[in-house]
Amino acid sequence: EFPSDCPESGFLNLNGRYKVTRQINVTRACHLIAVPGTEIRLYEQIFFQADATFSGSWTFIGVDHVGAQARCVDVEGEARFLNATAHFTNCGGPSTEDGGGLYAEKSLVIQESQLEFRECEAIFGGSIFVQRGLYLSKSHLSVFDSKAEEFGGGIHVGRFDVDNRSAATLRNCVAAQGGGGGIVVSNGTMISDGHISLSHCVSAEGGGIALLGSQAHFLQRQGSIEVRQSRSRSAQGGCIHVDSKFEQLVDGVVILDGCATAMGAGGGLSARELNQNGTLQITDATAIDGGAIFVETTARIAGRVMTRNTTAEAYGGSIRAEMMLLLSGELRIRDSSAYYSGGALHFTSMKVAGGVVDIQNSSAMESGGAIHVNLLFSQSGGRMIIQDAKARWGGAIRSFWFGQKAGSITVRRCHSDVPDRAPGMGGGLNLLGGLFQGQDGVMYFEDVWTSRNGGAIASTFIVSRGNMTFKDVHAREEGGAVFLHKHRSTVGPKQKRFKETMEKLTEDAVEYALGGKAIRGYGVYSSDYLALPESRHVFQKCTASLGGAIHAAGAVRMKGHVEFRDVMATTVRGGAAVTSWLMTLDKPVTIINASVPNGGVFCMQRAFRASMMTFINATAPQIQCATRIRITDVSVTGTTASLMAPTRKIQRLTCDNGLEGYLDTMETGCHRCRPGFFQLQGGPEIRNDNQVSGHLCIQAPQGSEQIDQILQIRPGFMVARSNLSTSLRCPNVMACPGGQLMADQGVRDMCEHGYEGHGCVNCQKSSHGRVTNNPFACAACAERPFRKVFQWTWFILQNSGIFAISASGVLMVEQESYKSTILTNQLMSYVTVSLPVLTAVMYSQTFRNTAEIVQEILHTLQIPVEIADSGGGEGLSVQCLLGYIGLKKTLYGTDVVFAATALCLMAILGWLVDFWSAVVVGFNCFLPRICFCLGRHLVCYRMLPQAQGGEMVCGFEEDAHIPKPMACVMMVVCFVVGAGMWAVLLRYRGESSSPGVMYLTNAYTKECRMWEITVLLRKMALMAVNAILPVTLHASMQMECISVILLISLVMNHRCAPYVSKAWNNGESVLLVLALATVSLTSCYKANELDWSRSATNQKVMMIIIILMATGPAVILGIQITIALYRELTEEVPAAPAESKEPKAD
Repeated sequence: EFPSDCPESGFLNLNGRYKVTRQINVTRACHLIAVPGTEIRLYEQIFFQADATFSGSWTFIGVDHVGAQARCVDVEGEARFLNATAHFTNCGGPSTEDGGGLYAEKSLVIQESQLEFRECEAIFGGSIFVQRGLYLSKSHLSVFDSKAEEFGGGIHVGRFDVDNRSAATLRNCVAAQGGGGGIVVSNGTMISDGHISLSHCVSAEGGGIALLGSQAHFLQRQGSIEVRQSRSRSAQGGCIHVDSKFEQLVDGVVILDGCATAMGAGGGLSARELNQNGTLQITDATAIDGGAIFVETTARIAGRVMTRNTTAEAYGGSIRAEMMLLLSGELRIRDSSAYYSGGALHFTSMKVAGGVVDIQNSSAMESGGAIHVNLLFSQSGGRMIIQDAKARWGGAIRSFWFGQKAGSITVRRCHSDVPDRAPGMGGGLNLLGGLFQGQDGVMYFEDVWTSRNGGAIASTFIVSRGNMTFKDVHAREEGGAVFLHKHRSTVGPKQKRFKETMEKLTEDAVEYALGGKAIRGYGVYSSDYLALPESRHVFQKCTASLGGAIHAAGAVRMKGHVEFRDVMATTVRGGAAVTSWLMTLDKPVTIINASVPNGGVFCMQRAFRASMMTFINATAPQIQCATRIRITDVSVTGTTASLMAPTRKIQRLTCDNGLEGYLDTMETGCHRCRPGFFQLQGGPEIRNDNQVSGHLCIQAPQGSEQIDQILQIRPGFMVARSNLSTSLRCPNVMACPGGQLMADQGVRDMCEHGYEGHGCVNCQKSSHGRVTNNPFACAACAERPFRKVFQWTWFILQNSGIFAISASGVLMVEQESYKSTILTNQLMSYVTVSLPVLTAVMYSQTFRNTAEIVQEILHTLQIPVEIADSGGGEGLSVQCLLGYIGLKKTLYGTDVVFAATALCLMAILGWLVDFWSAVVVGFNCFLPRICFCLGRHLVCYRMLPQAQGGEMVCGFEEDAHIPKPMACVMMVVCFVVGAGMWAVLLRYRGESSSPGVMYLTNAYTKECRMWEITVLLRKMALMAVNAILPVTLHASMQMECISVILLISLVMNHRCAPYVSKAWNNGESVLLVLALATVSLTSCYKANELDWSRSATNQKVMMIIIILMATGPAVILGIQITIALYRELTEEVPAAPAESKEPKAD
């Protein structure tokens, strides 16, 4: 049996197992010491009438209680556990009044001890009831599976202190009808410096911890408190409830998880007042109001508050309070929702003085997807971020007044659109009163929208001295970024003092946000948008049916910087940027990319006034007013301009190049030219409403096509800067590639690189020169010295080579006429046809469209023709050669070069042989080329059709001083002298032994001994035709003339058979037929170039055939000449007999 009383010494030592079958009354203060293994089985309680101190190891087990209280230990004085380990099991019962395991009338002190209570029960304090205070010092207290019918399912105390080296753990504790499922502190203080952990506790109020009474004070100075999976069935505080003040210092940590209150407020924490400086983390909490936290009066936050996945069935998905004051620290809320308002926060007033407010993914069915403030939201510092929030009224924030003195607010991906609900307003902010913003305030809205009005802000008025940026904001109806509506008189009470109250609150807001500075021209609830001089507002990618950026029922006054970019109104009512009653802009404003189907970018019901405006790609009309417009300077680029009002005072309007200014009774602007007309000579300018300067629209030139502000010039045409209405035709189509004339680029050079002048007929003197074989073609001159030397060398060798081959026939003329001489003459005759044919092909669009590698191959094939020609070839410019040695690039200069070259070579041959031999070979090689040079001075062309008054132009600028008759006379002299001197030579010196005479006659029969003169005349005629009728200008006429000459030559050759050898006659006929066929095919090719139904493949095949026909015979003849020369130089050929002059066959 347990001792009946404590010894007089005051110490009671126990060892072993004891049974208490009747109530033990200990009358004096006692210190009980138990050795390990001491076990006490209680059928009745142990009653200490005075103080009791326990040490050692204790085990209390309640068994079949029959006493009135049925508790295990009752201490009417102060209970102390010193260096003790105590286990209380199955103590108390439904009839136990208080403290099923331990009752202390005064205080309970646990020092350096461990106490554990299991399965204890009472009406108050299922395991422990302490009338005064419970103090834990360097100890651990555990309560499991404890139950109370009323308050304190685990512990019921008047005060609870836990030092920094102590811990308390409570699990599965229930207070059936009262508060504090785990711990209840009655009208006292709870001070926690250690670790307190509660889980799966349930009560009617304060599922984990409840501090009840007007003196209740929760103070956490350090350590941690964790409450998990606890709930309140009918009242406040799913995990913690404090009737008075909850205070947390910097080093404290509170973690609440899985808390809920079914019918009350504060799913995680509820208190009358909150002063938070440490760390408070709440997850998975649910309540009627304040899913995570409910505060009846003021919540002051200076620490870290984090909530996640919290829900309120009415207001404040995460926090609801009368007033919120964020001084510093962090408030981070994730995944919160409320059925009615305040998806994350719901207050009567809220002030952010510092720190960070970060709210993501919150929603409310009615108002304030993230924050709902009944009266005034104010910010004087810190940073706010609201993302992914939605509600019917105010996707992010709903408030009456909104005042921002400093700090920043960022709203992203928020909207005011709730399924199955009528559309609301304000995708970001919905303000029943108005918004005030101080100079240091910053507001940023991105990807915010509404299904009705006010994509970012819906308010009664806005007064701003700070920065606002709106990006990707949209409204289905009015005000893509801002919607300012008229004040609703039905909002708030209708008492007489209501107006006075509203005005006083407005004055307070002005004092707070704007520093008390007077606002001129502004009245309460005037539906105005007032941006003061220090402000900076940017509207980017804003869209609405009406008022893409701003829709205001009152006035819009912008005194600071404002910019509109990518704004749009989707209906014909207009207002891509702003629609309002009236608008004033004091500083320069830029509007970029504004569009509206049919209406103004700015639409005013009354007046519009601005200082300087710049419209870039903003559709017309830019401004539309019902009464008057007054603007100092406005610039419109990218579109037409239109400023519409009955009364207009516009000091200066400038428009794009390509437009024409106009004035009428209702409109000032610039419009596009009517169809068939254009204007590219400079943008118009209108000054002082009546002075229109700039060029008028002129008729589009022939050969052009106008698409919007682009004038497309077809290839072969060019437009001169001096007269844009007239298009000039280019003699060389390839020199005029056509192109586009655009209003924003003005009139550009219409010639291909290297060409210049009217019709692009001149070459750029600094870098190009005319090619030898086409007076209308230019070639680039060499820049490096090596290339210059090479071109001079090539020119000299080319002219000397063909002369040397011809001269060889003169040097060896004592013998029978050599085959090489005949072949050389035939080659020179054939290339006079090949050259114009190749030129015609090279200057065609098909050739230009061919791949570069194919062009290189085709250019290579014509090298033999260029070698056989004495002019230098298509790619060589003798004018460039003149420029290399510092001479002027002129046509007559090239004539002198050719003449000097011929005279020098003739002089050398005359010195080696005789005069007449030099005349024969020189005329044969160079006289056709001289005719070509003279023919270039006789080229005539028109740049306009004769029916349109086009004048005939002959010659070129660089030879304008040479009289045209002189060139004609000189060409006639060439024909007469060339043919005449050969005729005189053959007639009067025909029997002479001169090598020149023998060179002309040895190959022909006696009847045709002057046949070589016809060959010379044919070559001269072909070259003259090639020069006077260039293929780039008169392709058909040139081919036709060449065909006639070749046909006559073919008929004469067939009739006369002039060669002594039948094979030579046949060869000559074959070459003439090939030449005639090549010319005919070229005529077909050039005609087909202009046919719309042509096939590109057929043209390319035809082009290749022509080039092969023009160059193939020249290549074959060149090979034959080389072989013949080799044989003639290495083999001795016997002299021809006299009868060799008769016709004979091979």
